Amino acid sequence: MNLAFTVILFVTSVLATYASRRPNYRPVGKQKPGRCPVSNIITTCDCRPENIKCRGDQDCPGVQKCCSFGCGCRTRCVNPAGRPRKVCRYNIKLYRVGQRFPATDGCNTCRCGAQGRVTCSKRKCATGNFCDREGPISFRPRYGKSIPNCLRAPGPVKRHKFINININKSVPYRCPGKGYVCGYSRVPRDKQGNVLVKCCTAQGVSYDDSECVRYFRIESPKSLSPTKPGYFLVGSTPYCLSKNKIGFFNVECRFRKVKDQQKKYRR
Repeated sequence: MNLAFTVILFVTSVLATYASRRPNYRPVGKQKPGRCPVSNIITTCDCRPENIKCRGDQDCPGVQKCCSFGCGCRTRCVNPAGRPRKVCRYNIKLYRVGQRFPATDGCNTCRCGAQGRVTCSKRKCATGNFCDREGPISFRPRYGKSIPNCLRAPGPVKRHKFINININKSVPYRCPGKGYVCGYSRVPRDKQGNVLVKCCTAQGVSYDDSECVRYFRIESPKSLSPTKPGYFLVGSTPYCLSKNKIGFFNVECRFRKVKDQQKKYRR
């Protein structure tokens, strides 16, 4: 009888000791949608502060919830069960599930699928002059380089956009966001006279319209640009000439660092 009483007293004291040390890991604050997934992890039954990674859903990033796992006081941030992703990230942009959008090559189409997966068509794109590292297209002569050739990007490229022009329509275009032309497809790329122009925008550089040069050139390796280094092509107006020749009234502007451009205006 005394032995049984001693055992019960010992167990009660141990439970009381752990209960006093057991931290409050119950989720606090506003709860996020969804439920915690079932955990099949086997752990030791102990309560240590280093095993508590969160105390509520507000401690977890995004849609993750604060859920317990194993035995004892253990919490961590996990994705809720049965909650599919509603957006896809592609080329720094977000798209909704089911939404279609152009691929980075300009000729294929992508779709945002379930769980944030992006799938794109695999059509063979038209060949042309596209810079691999998204540097500016140049028509200036360079040693060992043909016309056109690619220059080094003036800064980290943060975005690019494709513009479709038609050589049969003399409609001017200009790269948006103070961007420059970093490639274009074969001229023309189809029987309708369409040409795909790729515009790139670099971070930390810009230009002023007062430092732009306009000139006319024929689409030929022998037709060179009269501008100096630092001037990049930002827009053009196509012209369909006689004898199957194609001309462009180009606009090239001098790109400067944003800080240098601000100093120029202060003067």
